[in-house]
Order: sequence, then structure tokens, then C-alpha cells
Amino acid sequence: MRRTLLLGVCISVIACARPNAKSAPVASPRPAATDPGSASVSVELPRIGVQVRAPMAMTQFERSESASDGPVRVEGASCRVGTQQYSVLRYFRDGRPRASEAALLAGTRKLFKSVTREAALSLGEYNASEIEGTAADGSAAWVRAYPVGDGFLLAQVAQTQGAIERNSAREFLESVRFSPPWSVHAFPAGRFSAWLPDGSQEFDRTALHAENFAVARAFLLGGKEERLFLVYSAPLTGTGVTPDERMDRGAEAMMNSGTRIVWQGPLDVDAARGREYLLQMGKSWSRLRLVVTDADLYMLQANAASKSALLQSDVQEFLDSLRWYPER
Repeated sequence: MRRTLLLGVCISVIACARPNAKSAPVASPRPAATDPGSASVSVELPRIGVQVRAPMAMTQFERSESASDGPVRVEGASCRVGTQQYSVLRYFRDGRPRASEAALLAGTRKLFKSVTREAALSLGEYNASEIEGTAADGSAAWVRAYPVGDGFLLAQVAQTQGAIERNSAREFLESVRFSPPWSVHAFPAGRFSAWLPDGSQEFDRTALHAENFAVARAFLLGGKEERLFLVYSAPLTGTGVTPDERMDRGAEAMMNSGTRIVWQGPLDVDAARGREYLLQMGKSWSRLRLVVTDADLYMLQANAASKSALLQSDVQEFLDSLRWYPER
């Protein structure tokens, strides 16, 4: 995140410009949303961002577990046909940074007493590990594990008697689709809110070396694109400086730090003046939106490994989501 931190320092030039210078309760099982008009049913699990086709209606569940660094919430759904069970679940760690993808995928092997097949694959922009073998409880198991945000997503089929029925298992595992759920996050210290991905790894002002900001938060989804979303706010200091002068000085500071400004353009957000940028920082790309009100500077920033990843609709929705309110 070093390039991101440098950009945050550059943005502080704008705000400081001077003239001329918990344990989750276990939910009751409930059927997931399904389409009964098919031999297999379409199941939607919006809280974990998953769509899947299962051989029958699935029952949702939620439970809490403990890790060495704090609580873990597990949420998903499962169904059983005969002695074969199908399940999909996601582990959430309350925003705490997790182990690396390599370490997390390697940990999946610990679910098995013996492994007969292992392969690397992907689900959209997320890497995955596929393992078949005998689980610790003696059942035959076929698992796909995807590191996502602050935890990981698991899709698995287990057979307690004999070999796995492979056709239905493959159909189930290959039908999994994942799209991170988003929600409105409020930041009272900066008197604003923004639309952000849930279940991300979160970093605060200290981690971002931005203690002088009222708010400085980062939300890392990860994956091949290492997508990162940041929000900043800071009260304005100095008088007699126009919003465009502040943003010009910020652009100069970014270029002096080695950031390449590929494109920039003005925008008006409600009654405030703003500017939008497309930036290249070493091998990463960023879309940045600045908004300067009478009293505060706001910044929303989306980072990714490629420029094309910043063209996804959720990035635009994030940039458009800023809402602020006056101090009472």
C-alpha cells in the first residue's frame, strides 16, 4: 500500500493549503431463495454475495467461531441428497487483516486426512484452490476455497458413504458465482457516508499514516486485481484559497511524488466543487474523486492492478456515493 500512502500525504496539501504558498447469534435455519421450476434450483445468498445452483432447496445457517486474533462469523447454506451434502459458506473476520492467499489456500489442506487431487483455479478475479480427498471425519470431500476480503469463501461437496456422485457435485461447484455485497458505511467523525464492500480487510488512520485526517479508512477486497477502496476527510485550514487552487496544489503534489495523472476533469457535486482523476502509481492504477466544501475536503479513491478493473460499475457507484452532512 506504499503508493497509496504517498497519495494520501499529497492530498493533505489540499486541506492545509495557505494563501499564496462481537459473537453473532446462531440464526434459525431458513430456506434460501430458490426457483422450484428446474431440476436444479437457483439459490441466492445476498449477504455473502453468492449465487449457486443446487440439486434441491438449501437451508441457510449462521454460526460464530474463534480464531487466535478474535471472532469469526460463518454464514452460508447447505442441502443433503441421500448421503451427499452440498454447501457454500463464507468466513468473515470483522475487517481484521488475514493471512496471505498462499497461506490461506495452504490451510485448506488441513481439512483433509489425505489428498488425492489438487488444482489451482479461479472464480472471476479471485484465486482458488481445489482439493479432493478424504476429510478428517472420513468422508469423501471435494472443496473449492477462495480467499476473499477479510476471510474466504468455501464451496464443498461431501459424501459419507462411498465415492462422491461426480456429475451433480461438478454442476454444483461450477455454478458458484460471487459478487461482493456492498452497503452504506457511515463515518461520524467526518460527517459523511459512502457505499463500500462488506467483508473487506480494513485499515485505519494509523495503518495509513494519516493521523491528521478526521477520517482515513481503506477497504481491501484483494483478488488478482488487489482492489482497494479508500475514504478520507479533513477540515480545511487557511483562508482566501479557492477550491480550484487547493486542487491545483494537490495535483502538483501528486506529480512531485511520482504519480502520473493520466486524466483529470472538473465536476460539481451538489453545491461543492470537485475534481476527478485517473492516476497511474507504479504498477497500479487509481480513480480518485476530490470534493471541497466550505469547511471540509473529501476524497474517495479506488485502486486496482489494471486500468480495466476500475471500469467496473461498482467503482462508479462507489465514487458517486459520497454524502455529507453539516455539523450540528
